[in-house]
Amino acid sequence: MPASDVRIVAFGRPERDDPQSSVLTAATALGASTNLVTSSEGEDFSSMDHGSIDWSAALEGSHWLVTSASTALEGESARYAWGAGMTFGEREGSRTVMVADLPEDLSRLAECWGAVIERIRQVHVLFIDPEALDLISRLEGVGEAELLQQVRQRGLVPTCAP
Repeated sequence: MPASDVRIVAFGRPERDDPQSSVLTAATALGASTNLVTSSEGEDFSSMDHGSIDWSAALEGSHWLVTSASTALEGESARYAWGAGMTFGEREGSRTVMVADLPEDLSRLAECWGAVIERIRQVHVLFIDPEALDLISRLEGVGEAELLQQVRQRGLVPTCAP
């Protein structure tokens, strides 16, 4: 399939300073069709009107939905939209790519990782930031390789990589 036939949607901050926006930038450079779903212009991302997102329309015909773990900590409304995107992605046939990155506030790492684990069965590709992998494996009390193996086996995530 040529890159021009690939459609990727991401949910992230309007500033485009998050991992999913980096994925969109790289995919666009390779010729993929990309779209960022975010808050409306002038609206605060953390308290956005998450109900105004038409996920069916946004994901129609898309192959991939890309999001990040830290997005779940951006505020209650952003977290609702984050989860709704993955749920609609399942319904629309999109595969979910999750970038497990570090939250700005490292004291919230357990909360951030917990949000991913709650929805791990909706994730098809999990990329764990190398810095996050070290901290998450310590949090889980296992080595890095064992953590990746457990996520693959218990979470049924086909692709799990640092």
